[in-house]
Amino acid sequence: MACSIWEVWQFQAFNEHIAEKIVYVLHHLWTNDSVRYKLECSLGYLQLKIGISENVLETKFDNMGFLATDSPSSDLWKESSYLSLTIRGTNDLMWLSKLQCQTDGFLMDIASSLFTWKQLLQVNMCHLFLQVFTISDITTHNGSSIHDHHYHGTNGTGNSTSNYNWPDETKLMLWLVWLLMGF
Repeated sequence: MACSIWEVWQFQAFNEHIAEKIVYVLHHLWTNDSVRYKLECSLGYLQLKIGISENVLETKFDNMGFLATDSPSSDLWKESSYLSLTIRGTNDLMWLSKLQCQTDGFLMDIASSLFTWKQLLQVNMCHLFLQVFTISDITTHNGSSIHDHHYHGTNGTGNSTSNYNWPDETKLMLWLVWLLMGF
C-alpha cells in the first residue's frame, strides 16, 4: 500500500502533536502548580467514572475508553494508548479506590469480563448512579446479600459516607443487566 508524502507528513505531524501534549502533561505533573492540581482532579474524575481497579492510563483505551467522557485526561489516555505508551503514576499522583476486604472485587473489573460493550455501558451507569465501586459497597456487612436500596435501584446516598464528587447519572437504570451480573 503506497502512501503519499502528504499522508506521511500528516501522520508524523499528528504524532508530534500528541508527543508535545504528553510532554506538557508530564512537565506539569512534576511541578507543584495549579495545572498539576487540575490534571490530578481530571485524572481522578476519569478513574472514578471508569471504575476499574488499575490506573486507567495503564490500560488500553480501546478496552474501556468508550466509558470516558471528553476531557484532557481521556484525550491523554486515548492518544498515549494510540502511540502504545503507558503513563504510570506514583501513588500520590494517581487516585485509586481500595478494596475493603480480601474477597472484595471491583464491579467494573468483573463486568468487563462478563458483558458486551453495550451492556458494560449500562452497568457503568448503574455503578455511577448507585455511587459504588466494589462488591462490598453493594452487599450487607456479612456479604450474604445485596443491600435492598441497591437492589431496587436507589443509591442510598443518605447512608453513604462517600467523599467523592460523583458524576450526575440520573438516567433510567437498566436493572435487568445489573441483576444479571448474578449478585
